Amino acid sequence: MNTFLRYFVSVVLAALIVLAVFPAVLSRYRPLSAGSFTLAHTGRGAELFKTNCIFCHSLDGSLARGPSVKDLGMQAGNRREGYSAEQYLIESIVDPAAFSTSPSSIMPQVATKLTDSEVRDLVAYLMSQGAVVDRKRIDSLPIARPPEPPPRAPVRLEWIREGEQIFRGKGGCVQCHFPSSYLAPSLETVGLQSEEYLRNSIVDPYKHVAEAFRVSVIETEGGVVSGVIVQRDADSMTVALTNPTGDGNRMMVIPLEEIVRGDDGDLSIKTTDRSIMPSFAESLTPHEVDCLVELMRNLY
Repeated sequence: MNTFLRYFVSVVLAALIVLAVFPAVLSRYRPLSAGSFTLAHTGRGAELFKTNCIFCHSLDGSLARGPSVKDLGMQAGNRREGYSAEQYLIESIVDPAAFSTSPSSIMPQVATKLTDSEVRDLVAYLMSQGAVVDRKRIDSLPIARPPEPPPRAPVRLEWIREGEQIFRGKGGCVQCHFPSSYLAPSLETVGLQSEEYLRNSIVDPYKHVAEAFRVSVIETEGGVVSGVIVQRDADSMTVALTNPTGDGNRMMVIPLEEIVRGDDGDLSIKTTDRSIMPSFAESLTPHEVDCLVELMRNLY
């Protein structure tokens, strides 16, 4: 009898625990019900992501051209103060330059070919990466699209041919601008930048210098070394030299113990706001600059 009583009490306690916990669990996942979010939204958003975003943004955290969307639904609310996760994602899609730290975002305005409903579907899918989706909240937020960009000028093939000759010859651009270069950024997708940005990068390259390509001046026991720091560990740093050595080598590994230290004990390294790239305002004619711009604005 005592055994039966203990069993009965255990069953009753288990039932009470389930009744106490189940409403809380149901409440937490209520946004997934038919009234707020359906699998259809996930499917449409997933298809839109595969069509427009997967080429630059991974789902698993792996490196790609753009940031991964892994756990984005959980992180998006912390990206910009005063913005909810859903607001941040909507604006990031319809106006990619809104939160960009560069003067011109390389992310294309995919929303120009998406309806408002499709933008919301895509946001719902992105929110599902790490967070509970509230479709009613997404649908309640406004979608403010930026002004349409001016129409692109027609492609001038003859100028592109001239630009390529300058790029490989007189301008010497190919010496630094190539995939995996430590001296200068690759020009892949550079055509997504504005024409003004491209022109400035040729005639006034110091106006916007990416931090990764800023020149550092390093004082060593053997003299001063100038270049771009491409790697640093506990014992040494690798520098892409501003000027190649006598044997043509542009890379140098400098042991940290050979770098002079200041009175405060810090390594004598000064990072400038300059880049290795010179200005071509004087060495190229206005037409040659136009040809280089024409070449770059058509690189995607």
